[in-house]
Amino acid sequence: MRVNKRTIKGIDTFRALLLYKETDDKKLIANKKIFQEIGIIFIKYFSVNWIFTSKIVHKLTYLKFRFKVLRRIQNPELFTYIKG
Repeated sequence: MRVNKRTIKGIDTFRALLLYKETDDKKLIANKKIFQEIGIIFIKYFSVNWIFTSKIVHKLTYLKFRFKVLRRIQNPELFTYIKG
């Protein structure tokens, strides 16, 4: 899981870290559930502070899309692309 976390290149690789497969063992499924919960907690409680203290230019866009990302983390099977 740690190796996969560092290789996130886009939505497809991030989605793969959240979805459970039939071939996944119990430990991997537990890790994916924990990763999902950590993502939900981060978006809900820490993302606003992270957005405002970062060097990103379009802060309002990130604030606007964080709820869409939250919904997709909660339902990873719907996690395809985020459109405005």
